Amino acid sequence: MIQTDNIQNKQQLTSLVAELIHLFERFYISLQTESVALKKNNSEQLILTSATKQEQLEEIATMTAALELSLKASKLTLSNLFELNTPTTLPKSLQEAGQKLVAISDQCQDLNQANGMTIQILSNINNHALNLISGKAQPNIQLYGSSGTTTTALKAKTSLGKA
Repeated sequence: MIQTDNIQNKQQLTSLVAELIHLFERFYISLQTESVALKKNNSEQLILTSATKQEQLEEIATMTAALELSLKASKLTLSNLFELNTPTTLPKSLQEAGQKLVAISDQCQDLNQANGMTIQILSNINNHALNLISGKAQPNIQLYGSSGTTTTALKAKTSLGKA
């Protein structure tokens, strides 16, 4: 059974987790801003959001390190704080805060991954458009024919023409 004897340390842990939750909530808002900027093709907003996200990630890393130090003093780890099935003498408020922290960090991870996929798709589209405009050869594209087998597409014209 996990035990923490120091009431002051329990209060400090609760406070650190609450602050970390707040940082993750701010980070989630930045991710939402990034998502909107990606959809609206707002490059200036993306640059600002990128800088903001970097600062927030540094704050989250600092706060996580402080939380780990506080947990270490209680002979706990972050995984102890977030395990739902482990019997514990941690206050219910700290357990609930830990669960809320896991939930918001999962939301951040999901939205960050979605934004990353959007960026990758937009990058692929832009590269393809640049290749078309510049006349660079496209890789052979495999298409399915009516027989269900793949065939190489005929090489398309590699330039847009001469003026």
